[in-house]
Amino acid sequence: GPHPVVVEAVAGGRAHTLLRCTGCTACFYRDRDVPDYGADPGSDLFRQVYLEQNAGIHHMTGILFRLDHPSADSMLDVGCGFGFPVDLAAKVLNWRAAGVDPADHARAGALMLHADLRHEYLTAESDLGEPFSLVMGSEVIEHIPAPYSFIALLRRWMQPGATLVLTTPNADTLTPGQDPANLVCMLSVGAHVILYSARAIEVLLRRSGFAHIHTEAAGDTLVAFASDQPLRFDANAPARHLAGYRAYLQHLVATAEPGRPLWNGAAGRLFELRCI
Repeated sequence: GPHPVVVEAVAGGRAHTLLRCTGCTACFYRDRDVPDYGADPGSDLFRQVYLEQNAGIHHMTGILFRLDHPSADSMLDVGCGFGFPVDLAAKVLNWRAAGVDPADHARAGALMLHADLRHEYLTAESDLGEPFSLVMGSEVIEHIPAPYSFIALLRRWMQPGATLVLTTPNADTLTPGQDPANLVCMLSVGAHVILYSARAIEVLLRRSGFAHIHTEAAGDTLVAFASDQPLRFDANAPARHLAGYRAYLQHLVATAEPGRPLWNGAAGRLFELRCI
């Protein structure tokens, strides 16, 4: 049936219409053309600013400590970007950890971090070894035009009883009073194709066969946990995360080349942490 218009956005001289599903309340662009994320060669200046200032390492790595899952010993990060969560999982938690991402960030991260980051799209035949106890997709699902096929692919890489964690922009915050800067990032015309409300992400995961689902709203971001087993969360997660994050920054400062962007960023974050 008909879907109400949420917003009209113009980019590159072309109008893009964002609609809202009257059933699940997800928002989606009428035209959902997906760019080739492997075609962008990347920028050294962008990467320098990212490593020294913009990378939210603390924010990205918190998920690794949230679950009370004693048997967790491996993780796959799909759309891993530069790969900080993968590297922390391997170097601090001693997990088997891998990441995949077709963007150039993954190639650079693999070289600088010496981490298992694959510069490629994830497929059922990817050479990743055994399935994982934790599979993450941070800010990825909103780029996917066929979400049910994508979730089925992620499930192929999950061990029995494993947990899937997705983060994505929160479509529930798409209101007329939305801050313009946040709105531009959320809409990301030409990159995002579907924006999920809390109800929409739960519908997606429930229909994908998960029996246990937990969603949280953190500002403009949704975090969704899904598993075939009951989900348990660690009450001591903030303290464990802070200790793990500090240990990881100390590792980067000890191993990266002083004066280079990776070292500068880690040293600055560690200095800031010590000042809090």
